[in-house]
Amino acid sequence: MASIHPHTTKSGSRRWVVRYRDPMGGSREKWFDTKAEAVRHGTAQEARVHSGQWVDPARCRISLESWVETWRGTMVGLKPKTRDSYESLLRSRILPALGGMSLADIRPSGIKAWMAQMEAHGLSGSRITQAVNLLSRILGDAVLDENIARNPCSGIRRPGPRRAEITPLRPEEVSSLIDAADPRYTALIATLAYAGMRFGEACALRWKHVNLMLAELTVSESLSVSSQGIEFGPTKTHAVRRIAIPRVLRAHLERHLAKSRANSPEDLVFTSPGGKAVRHSNFSRRVWRPAVTAIGRPNLRIHDLRHTCASLLIHAGASLVNIADHLGHENPTTTLKHYGHLLPGSREAIAKKLDEVVASTIPS
Repeated sequence: MASIHPHTTKSGSRRWVVRYRDPMGGSREKWFDTKAEAVRHGTAQEARVHSGQWVDPARCRISLESWVETWRGTMVGLKPKTRDSYESLLRSRILPALGGMSLADIRPSGIKAWMAQMEAHGLSGSRITQAVNLLSRILGDAVLDENIARNPCSGIRRPGPRRAEITPLRPEEVSSLIDAADPRYTALIATLAYAGMRFGEACALRWKHVNLMLAELTVSESLSVSSQGIEFGPTKTHAVRRIAIPRVLRAHLERHLAKSRANSPEDLVFTSPGGKAVRHSNFSRRVWRPAVTAIGRPNLRIHDLRHTCASLLIHAGASLVNIADHLGHENPTTTLKHYGHLLPGSREAIAKKLDEVVASTIPS
């Protein structure tokens, strides 16, 4: 049990000292001006020792900025783009606001105030969520390292994501977009629209992954660009999938192969004019923007071609399982969440069922 004793100082004032044993058997003490404060502290420390939640006060007094320096060295297995995103959030959002605080002083109320401040500055809900999630990861590791007893981010509700409205192209619009684009990239746009590949997956496609005889594409890599440059890595789900090539896409790929200067199966299918990997930023500025503006869809995003592929498959009668397999979703639930509203007659079917239920309760 914690012991509490009064002491009279040289000036004649009375103070109270709390002494207790930490989990390692070491003696701990702290002084207070009032007995009530001493009792509260002693009771709390005893409870933490017995519950296994006791933390050395010296460890939790380090600043968040100091802990981040240690934490950085523990980041393993991150893609360069993810690491860049973390550093951007630390540099622009987390450390300027919270870096000087000790780990012990970071409270849920302070985190909520920080979130409100970011919102007031116009930061999007998704970016606020990313910042809080990163802070939670950092503080969660501080808990594991026994610097603090609990993660103050636990239980804090993050802003709900605002999903951009999906605007798939109609089949004739896809053809118009391909015709309006730089001829060097028509096969890439056709691949994005008809194979539904993510942009990084399409740009990582090598000729060894293209089997025109079997009309099949193998998706096994993804390209990303970070401060470290271009990197090839696994797909988003770390899975390899095969996509059947429809005739309309096969024709584009055959023409692209005939014009290609590829010398090896390892060569990339789609390259810049200089023969390098295609970068999203360059493609968007030089190829995509002029093409979508020309067809009257200036707000169309490159990723909307993936949505377009899903829409085309749905209206062609493909099952959710097959669509999920084609797009590389981990399970059909993801497909349903994103594209269920595109299923033909879904709204009408719900309305009809509701009418039937209500009608059965109304006396004739």
